[in-house]
Amino acid sequence: MYSLLKEEILDLTFSPGAALDEVSLAKRFRTSRTPVRHALQRLALEELILPLPCRTAIVSQIDYLNLGAFFDAYVLMTRATVRLAAINYRLDNLASVKMLNSKLVAASIARHEQAILALNAEFHLALAHAGGNPYYSSTFERLLNTERRILRLRDHGDARVIQHHSRQHVAIISAVERGDVDEADYLAGRHAEEGVEIMQRHFLRWAPFSIDL
Repeated sequence: MYSLLKEEILDLTFSPGAALDEVSLAKRFRTSRTPVRHALQRLALEELILPLPCRTAIVSQIDYLNLGAFFDAYVLMTRATVRLAAINYRLDNLASVKMLNSKLVAASIARHEQAILALNAEFHLALAHAGGNPYYSSTFERLLNTERRILRLRDHGDARVIQHHSRQHVAIISAVERGDVDEADYLAGRHAEEGVEIMQRHFLRWAPFSIDL
Protein backbone atom coordinates (compact mmCIF):
# COMPACT_ATOMS: atom_id res chain seq x y z
CA MET A 1 0.00 0.00 0.00
CA TYR A 2 2.73 2.45 0.98
CA SER A 3 4.74 1.77 -2.20
CA LEU A 4 1.70 2.11 -4.45
CA LEU A 5 0.54 5.35 -2.83
CA LYS A 6 4.07 6.74 -3.06
CA GLU A 7 4.25 5.95 -6.79
CA GLU A 8 0.83 7.52 -7.35
CA ILE A 9 2.02 10.71 -5.66
CA LEU A 10 5.27 10.79 -7.62
CA ASP A 11 3.61 10.19 -11.00
CA LEU A 12 0.89 12.76 -10.15
CA THR A 13 -2.01 10.35 -10.07
CA PHE A 14 -2.51 12.24 -6.82
CA SER A 15 -1.66 15.82 -7.76
CA PRO A 16 -0.22 18.34 -5.28
CA GLY A 17 -2.96 19.37 -2.87
CA ALA A 18 -5.06 16.25 -3.46
CA ALA A 19 -6.89 14.98 -0.37
CA LEU A 20 -6.27 11.54 1.13
CA ASP A 21 -8.38 10.11 3.92
CA GLU A 22 -8.09 6.90 5.86
CA VAL A 23 -11.68 5.77 5.29
CA SER A 24 -11.56 6.01 1.49
CA LEU A 25 -8.14 4.38 1.31
CA ALA A 26 -9.22 1.57 3.64
CA LYS A 27 -12.18 0.88 1.34
CA ARG A 28 -9.97 0.98 -1.74
CA PHE A 29 -7.42 -1.47 -0.35
CA ARG A 30 -10.04 -3.52 1.49
CA THR A 31 -8.23 -3.31 4.78
CA SER A 32 -8.60 -1.73 8.19
CA ARG A 33 -7.56 1.84 8.86
CA THR A 34 -4.49 0.81 10.88
CA PRO A 35 -2.27 -0.18 7.89
CA VAL A 36 -3.54 2.87 6.03
CA ARG A 37 -2.50 5.06 8.94
CA HIS A 38 0.95 3.46 8.99
CA ALA A 39 1.37 4.04 5.24
CA LEU A 40 0.37 7.69 5.59
CA GLN A 41 2.79 8.15 8.47
CA ARG A 42 5.64 6.89 6.30
CA LEU A 43 4.64 9.21 3.47
CA ALA A 44 4.51 12.12 5.92
CA LEU A 45 8.03 11.33 7.13
CA GLU A 46 9.19 11.63 3.51
CA GLU A 47 7.35 14.97 3.26
CA LEU A 48 5.18 13.67 0.41
CA ILE A 49 1.96 14.40 2.32
CA LEU A 50 0.87 16.88 4.96
CA PRO A 51 -1.21 15.32 7.77
CA LEU A 52 -4.37 17.16 8.76
CA PRO A 53 -6.86 16.69 11.62
CA CYS A 54 -9.66 14.12 11.40
CA ARG A 55 -7.50 11.36 9.88
CA THR A 56 -6.97 13.16 6.59
CA ALA A 57 -3.96 14.44 4.69
CA ILE A 58 -3.15 16.34 1.50
CA VAL A 59 -0.39 15.68 -1.00
CA SER A 60 2.47 18.11 -0.43
CA GLN A 61 2.77 21.05 -2.78
CA ILE A 62 5.88 21.58 -4.90
CA ASP A 63 7.73 24.51 -3.33
CA TYR A 64 8.00 26.76 -6.39
CA LEU A 65 9.17 29.76 -4.38
CA ASN A 66 12.34 27.97 -3.32
CA LEU A 67 13.27 26.26 -6.58
CA GLY A 68 16.64 28.02 -6.63
CA ALA A 69 17.57 26.42 -3.31
CA PHE A 70 16.24 23.08 -4.56
CA PHE A 71 18.36 23.26 -7.72
CA ASP A 72 21.49 24.08 -5.69
CA ALA A 73 20.86 21.18 -3.32
CA TYR A 74 20.10 18.82 -6.23
CA VAL A 75 23.41 19.54 -7.96
CA LEU A 76 25.37 19.41 -4.70
CA MET A 77 23.89 16.09 -3.57
CA THR A 78 24.31 14.53 -7.01
CA ARG A 79 28.00 15.36 -6.85
CA ALA A 80 28.42 14.36 -3.21
CA THR A 81 26.75 10.97 -3.59
CA VAL A 82 28.74 10.12 -6.72
CA ARG A 83 32.03 11.18 -5.09
CA LEU A 84 31.30 8.93 -2.15
CA ALA A 85 30.33 6.06 -4.45
CA ALA A 86 33.72 6.35 -6.19
CA ILE A 87 35.37 5.86 -2.81
CA ASN A 88 33.16 3.21 -1.22
CA TYR A 89 31.45 1.23 -3.99
CA ARG A 90 31.26 -2.57 -4.13
CA LEU A 91 30.98 -4.58 -7.35
CA ASP A 92 27.46 -5.73 -6.50
CA ASN A 93 26.43 -2.07 -6.10
CA LEU A 94 27.63 -1.22 -9.59
CA ALA A 95 25.99 -4.29 -11.13
CA SER A 96 22.63 -3.00 -9.88
CA VAL A 97 23.37 0.52 -11.13
CA LYS A 98 24.31 -0.76 -14.61
CA MET A 99 21.16 -2.86 -14.79
CA LEU A 100 18.98 0.15 -13.95
CA ASN A 101 20.64 2.21 -16.68
CA SER A 102 19.97 -0.56 -19.22
CA LYS A 103 16.32 -0.62 -18.17
CA LEU A 104 16.21 3.17 -18.56
CA VAL A 105 17.38 2.91 -22.18
CA ALA A 106 14.76 0.25 -22.89
CA ALA A 107 12.02 2.41 -21.35
CA SER A 108 13.09 5.39 -23.48
CA ILE A 109 12.85 3.31 -26.66
CA ALA A 110 9.38 2.16 -25.60
CA ARG A 111 8.49 5.79 -24.74
CA HIS A 112 7.19 4.74 -21.33
CA GLU A 113 7.39 8.11 -19.60
CA GLN A 114 6.48 7.03 -16.09
CA ALA A 115 9.02 4.19 -16.21
CA ILE A 116 11.70 6.59 -17.52
CA LEU A 117 11.26 8.96 -14.59
CA ALA A 118 11.08 6.15 -12.03
CA LEU A 119 14.16 4.34 -13.40
CA ASN A 120 16.19 7.54 -13.60
CA ALA A 121 15.47 8.22 -9.93
CA GLU A 122 16.25 4.60 -9.02
CA PHE A 123 19.56 4.83 -10.89
CA HIS A 124 20.71 7.89 -8.98
CA LEU A 125 19.47 6.54 -5.66
CA ALA A 126 21.33 3.26 -6.27
CA LEU A 127 24.52 5.25 -6.84
CA ALA A 128 23.85 7.11 -3.60
CA HIS A 129 23.41 3.80 -1.74
CA ALA A 130 26.73 2.64 -3.21
CA GLY A 131 28.38 5.46 -1.28
CA GLY A 132 27.26 3.85 1.96
CA ASN A 133 26.02 6.99 3.77
CA PRO A 134 22.32 6.60 4.65
CA TYR A 135 21.98 10.29 5.55
CA TYR A 136 23.16 11.31 2.08
CA SER A 137 20.85 8.72 0.52
CA SER A 138 17.73 9.79 2.40
CA THR A 139 18.36 13.47 1.68
CA PHE A 140 18.99 12.78 -1.98
CA GLU A 141 15.88 10.62 -2.25
CA ARG A 142 13.71 13.58 -1.23
CA LEU A 143 15.34 15.72 -3.90
CA LEU A 144 14.80 12.98 -6.50
CA ASN A 145 11.15 12.75 -5.47
CA THR A 146 10.72 16.46 -6.13
CA GLU A 147 12.51 16.15 -9.47
CA ARG A 148 10.14 13.35 -10.53
CA ARG A 149 7.07 15.40 -9.71
CA ILE A 150 8.40 18.46 -11.55
CA LEU A 151 9.31 16.47 -14.66
CA ARG A 152 6.01 14.58 -14.62
CA LEU A 153 4.22 17.87 -15.31
CA ARG A 154 5.23 17.59 -18.96
CA ASP A 155 6.30 14.94 -21.45
CA HIS A 156 9.87 13.72 -21.12
CA GLY A 157 9.75 10.71 -23.39
CA ASP A 158 12.28 11.97 -26.00
CA ALA A 159 14.39 8.85 -26.61
CA ARG A 160 17.36 10.89 -27.88
CA VAL A 161 17.53 12.97 -24.70
CA ILE A 162 17.20 9.93 -22.44
CA GLN A 163 19.83 8.02 -24.40
CA HIS A 164 22.17 11.01 -24.12
CA HIS A 165 21.64 10.98 -20.35
CA SER A 166 22.18 7.22 -20.22
CA ARG A 167 25.53 7.69 -21.98
CA GLN A 168 26.41 10.21 -19.30
CA HIS A 169 25.39 7.59 -16.74
CA VAL A 170 27.79 5.10 -18.35
CA ALA A 171 30.63 7.63 -18.13
CA ILE A 172 29.83 8.30 -14.47
CA ILE A 173 29.76 4.57 -13.70
CA SER A 174 33.12 4.13 -15.44
CA ALA A 175 34.71 6.90 -13.37
CA VAL A 176 33.24 5.44 -10.17
CA GLU A 177 34.48 1.97 -11.09
CA ARG A 178 38.01 3.32 -11.64
CA GLY A 179 37.84 5.12 -8.31
CA ASP A 180 38.49 8.43 -10.09
CA VAL A 181 36.80 10.69 -7.56
CA ASP A 182 37.48 14.00 -9.30
CA GLU A 183 36.33 12.78 -12.72
CA ALA A 184 33.20 11.22 -11.21
CA ASP A 185 32.48 14.51 -9.43
CA TYR A 186 32.95 16.54 -12.62
CA LEU A 187 30.73 14.25 -14.71
CA ALA A 188 28.04 14.12 -12.03
CA GLY A 189 28.03 17.91 -11.70
CA ARG A 190 27.69 18.41 -15.45
CA HIS A 191 24.93 15.80 -15.61
CA ALA A 192 23.03 17.39 -12.71
CA GLU A 193 23.34 20.87 -14.22
CA GLU A 194 21.79 19.57 -17.45
CA GLY A 195 18.97 18.11 -15.36
CA VAL A 196 18.40 21.49 -13.74
CA GLU A 197 18.28 23.16 -17.16
CA ILE A 198 15.54 20.72 -18.23
CA MET A 199 13.52 21.49 -15.12
CA GLN A 200 14.04 25.23 -15.58
CA ARG A 201 12.90 25.08 -19.20
CA HIS A 202 9.62 23.62 -17.99
CA PHE A 203 8.88 26.73 -15.96
CA LEU A 204 9.93 29.06 -18.76
CA ARG A 205 7.73 27.41 -21.36
CA TRP A 206 4.65 29.46 -22.16
CA ALA A 207 2.69 29.43 -25.36
CA PRO A 208 0.07 32.16 -25.79
CA PHE A 209 -3.30 31.20 -27.22
CA SER A 210 -5.20 33.46 -29.55
CA ILE A 211 -8.48 35.05 -28.65
CA ASP A 212 -10.61 36.97 -31.10
CA LEU A 213 -11.33 40.42 -29.66
